[in-house]
Amino acid sequence: MSEGPASVGQRLLWLMEHYRGTGDGSFNEALVWRLQGALRVADLERACAQLFRQQEALRTTLANHGRRLTQVVHEPRPVPLTAEDLRGAPDPEQALYEALSAEVARRIDVSAWPVRLSLFRTGDEVHVLCLTMHHLVTDYRSLEIISESLAAGYTARPLPAPEWSYLDWVNWQGEALAGGSRGELERYWRDRRAGMRPFPLPRHAGDEADVTVLVDEAKLVGERARDLRRLLADRSVSLIAGTLALFYAMVHAATAADDITIASTVANRRSEVADTVGFFENMVLLREQVRPDEPLLELARRVHGTVEEAVAHQGLPFHLLPPSVSGGAGGVRPDEVVFNAVRMWPPRIDLGDVTAENVLLPREHRAARFGLRIVLMHNEEWVIIMIVYDNQVTGWVRGLSQGFERLVEHVLADPAITVRELGERWQFRHPIMEV
Repeated sequence: MSEGPASVGQRLLWLMEHYRGTGDGSFNEALVWRLQGALRVADLERACAQLFRQQEALRTTLANHGRRLTQVVHEPRPVPLTAEDLRGAPDPEQALYEALSAEVARRIDVSAWPVRLSLFRTGDEVHVLCLTMHHLVTDYRSLEIISESLAAGYTARPLPAPEWSYLDWVNWQGEALAGGSRGELERYWRDRRAGMRPFPLPRHAGDEADVTVLVDEAKLVGERARDLRRLLADRSVSLIAGTLALFYAMVHAATAADDITIASTVANRRSEVADTVGFFENMVLLREQVRPDEPLLELARRVHGTVEEAVAHQGLPFHLLPPSVSGGAGGVRPDEVVFNAVRMWPPRIDLGDVTAENVLLPREHRAARFGLRIVLMHNEEWVIIMIVYDNQVTGWVRGLSQGFERLVEHVLADPAITVRELGERWQFRHPIMEV
C-alpha cells in the first residue's frame, strides 16, 4: 500500500462533487460491453483481475485528511462480479435497461473502493458487462485503455505495463507547478483572459430538486461527415475548431455577444502516461472575438489557433487562476458551458469466439455536471454532436442540435458564408433568450 497527494484535477472534482453533487451516480463513469458468443466468465474475471493489478488508479481510494485530499493505492484484491440473469424477464432488453440504469445511477463511495463489476445475461449467448468507476480515478482516454486491456486479458495477449503510474504523474505535476512553470502559465492566462465575461444561459425558474438531464443530438453520417472534414482540412482547420466556430456563431446570433468564452476539457497527458488509467483531464478557457461579417471558416481558422495555444498552456487548471483572470463575472461560472471532443472507439472488438460491442449509457444517466455541455464524438464515418443540459435551461439552447445540422449544410453549400448570414439562416428565436 502506498499513499500520496491527490492531483490538482482530483481536488477540483472532489469539490465539484461536494458542492454540486446530488448524492447519486452523477460522478460515475462506466465501460459497458455487450458480449455475444460463448462467454468464458472465468477468463473475463481473469482479465478484470489483470487490469486491476496493472492499473493502480482502479484500486485507489481517496479521503480528506483535514484540509488535504489524499489517495491511497491498495494492493490488488478481488472485485466481486455481481451476476444477474435476466433471461426469465418478460422483456429481457427492458429489464437490462432498467438494471443498467440503476447500476450506473448508484453512487460509488470512493473512500471505500473506486470500482464495481456487474454482469447481466439476457440470452444464452448474450451478456452485458458493466465496469462502473468513480470519475476521480478515470477519464475518457482511460476508458479506451481499459477496453484495450480487457480485450488483451481475455484473449491472453501480452500487454506492456504503463511507463508511469498515476501517482508518479501526480508527483511530477506537483513538482512542475511548484517550479517556474506555474508563474509562466499564470502570466499567459492573465494576458489573454483578463476581463472575460462568461455569457449566461437562458433559464426558467424551477425547483432544483426537479432538475433532470436532457440530451439532443446532431448527426452527420458518411459522405456528409467526409465533406465537412475535407472542407476544414483544405483550410488547415480541425474538426474541433470548425464545431466550435459554428457554436460561437449560434451564440452570437442568439445573444448578440461578440466576446465569447467557454470552458473545454483537454487530455493533459504526457507520453509517459499514454497507457495509464487515471483522472488526467484538465479544463482550459477558450475566448474568441466574433466578427459578424467574417466568413465562418475564417472564424474557424482563428479558433483553431486559440485551441492550439490553450492546449500548449493546459498545465494550470483555470480554477487555480485568480478570479480576475479566470472570469466568473456577474455570478456566472466560467464552466457553465463546456465543450468536449472525443474520438469514437471501434463499435466492435473481436475476442475470438466472442464479440464485444461498446454500449452508450442510457440517456437520462448522462450526468449534467454543467449548465450546457457540447460533446463532439467522431470517427472516419460519423460526426455526432451531443447537447447535454438540464431541464431548466431553455431558449436558444434547445435549438442547437437542429442548428448544427442546418448550418453545416449552408457552410458546405457556400464556404464563404459569413457569421451574420448563418445566424439569419438559423432563424431560431425564443422570447426568453433576450438576456
